[in-house]
Amino acid sequence: MSVGQFVDVEQLVIVWLTGQLPDAKVVQKLPETLDRVIRVTRSPGSNDSEAYLPRVDIECFAPDRTAMWILAGRANNALAELCGDLVELQVGTDDAPETLEVQVDEVNTITDPVPGYWSPTVERSVAVYELDVRPF
Repeated sequence: MSVGQFVDVEQLVIVWLTGQLPDAKVVQKLPETLDRVIRVTRSPGSNDSEAYLPRVDIECFAPDRTAMWILAGRANNALAELCGDLVELQVGTDDAPETLEVQVDEVNTITDPVPGYWSPTVERSVAVYELDVRPF
């Protein structure tokens, strides 16, 4: 099988979660303060000419465990709502901007949110999701 078209799945998920969870900060790079922060990181998936199945790690950070679980649940539910949607991504460069439309057919949970130690003052959960996408 040949390689299919690349999709920046981090950008896709950040665009989606930012629109769905406006009170949370959705990022690739962690800010100094970790209060209602969701970090999106690409993890190993697959990509060929017939299927593109990228995976993302979703880390939720909050000052206490209750807030962390609420944020993890809201992120999980927002990703479930992504199924069947078309997301427009900005690609290219500043000098030559382009858009790429990506159809998200399915979002599958690979690993449910689980706690992962971060610090005595910050609670963190980690989940892994696989997206079945088709770029246009």
